Amino acid sequence: MQTPPELIALCPEAGSPRQAAALVSQLGGVPLLCRLAGAYLARVQEGRDEEPVLGTFTGYRTEVLLRAGAGPRRDAVIGLALERLDDDGLGQAHTLLRLFGALPDAPVAYQLLLDPVLLAGSELFAGLTGPHLEALIDGLVGLALVERTVTGELSVDPEIREFANHDGKDSGQRPAHSRCWRT
Repeated sequence: MQTPPELIALCPEAGSPRQAAALVSQLGGVPLLCRLAGAYLARVQEGRDEEPVLGTFTGYRTEVLLRAGAGPRRDAVIGLALERLDDDGLGQAHTLLRLFGALPDAPVAYQLLLDPVLLAGSELFAGLTGPHLEALIDGLVGLALVERTVTGELSVDPEIREFANHDGKDSGQRPAHSRCWRT
């Protein structure tokens, strides 16, 4: 299995090419999971945070192994990214991703659909401001959970959308999601 060069380029200080290859193997070579891992590792290295072990290929690989257990690796990898956002003070990004999971599979013109004032009045996003909404979106984009298109729309990979949709249903937040969209 080949190590995507982007993984090593995104996080050159995370370890050796051999360690990167072991991570890619652990992730089954799935491009989405490799992209998420690279974005996570780059963010940890950029922040030089207090969890240096999770900023290495080996540390990340071990954490995915521990979290995945018998469950899907995808869920462990997405869960790690969402925890990173929570640690960065962007915990509502998880709720926002669940909200995106409730949408059809198409790029979202979020600036037309999401009204920060409407969101701030909801039980899901109490007190949200426009700048904080942008920070949440930037966090999701920075960890490759959401992609910003050249036209400024947001796009969610079908696998991440599936995770977010299922997670949203399990959270009990689904009824509140429908009240968050501009009409």
